[in-house]
Parts: sequence; C-alpha cells; structure tokens
Amino acid sequence: MNTKYGLLEMRDVWIDAYVNGDIDQLNFVESPHFFVKRGNRILTRLQQISSIQRHLSEKTWRGFALHVRDEITEFEEGRFWASISGTGSMQRDGRILSRFDFLELWIISDDRWQIAALCYEEKKCQGWVTTDQLEPG
Repeated sequence: MNTKYGLLEMRDVWIDAYVNGDIDQLNFVESPHFFVKRGNRILTRLQQISSIQRHLSEKTWRGFALHVRDEITEFEEGRFWASISGTGSMQRDGRILSRFDFLELWIISDDRWQIAALCYEEKKCQGWVTTDQLEPG
C-alpha cells in the first residue's frame, strides 16, 4: 500500500518526537494501541504520554541531549505491516548510557505508518544506566 511518508521516514519522526517530548508528533506516529514491552513491564501509550506531559510541565523532561543510535539487523515489510529489529544505544555527550536489543511492529493505519509496539531488552555495559534512569516515570 502506498503511503504519503515512507516507513523509515516515519520511524525517524517517532524517535525524534520521543527524544524531544513532542506529544503532537507522538500522537500522529503512534497507533492508539501502541505499547512498550521491556522485561516483564508493559507501558501503554496513555501511560507514556501522561508521563511525558507531567515531566514537560515540571520541566524535568530528560530527553535533552539524548541521542539514540541503532543498527537495523532485520527488516520485513508486508502489505499492511512491517517489523524492524536490531541493536541500539542511548548516548549523551558521547557517552553510551544504555545498550539494547529491540523489535518494532509497524502497521498502516489512516494511510500512514504507525508504530504499534516496541519491545526491547537492555544489555549490561560499562557505566550501565537503565532506561528507568533515562526515561520519565
């Protein structure tokens, strides 16, 4: 199916929106059913948005100067869905804070790509920081 914006373009928008706490863009790119799965924890879209809004209003959003680096190792695109998996890291000031393996499920909804799920597992590294220490909430 043809969409106005390509999958990788929408993915870049999504990552940028999260790092910058851009709620409007997250609302555009994330499926209403979006969730994050990490270990035995699940974060719903509503929980994610509420947490970001709270931190933005308190001026404690820590996405500032955070850079996400990733390497896509598998990419599969169907007619109405796609999966992307790989490895990545979160960095600040050139220092690796966290490393992780990830899997993303993307769907076409409303004639555009939207992310439906992000599953990730952190890997220990020197100077390891968990995403609980990076993310709001």
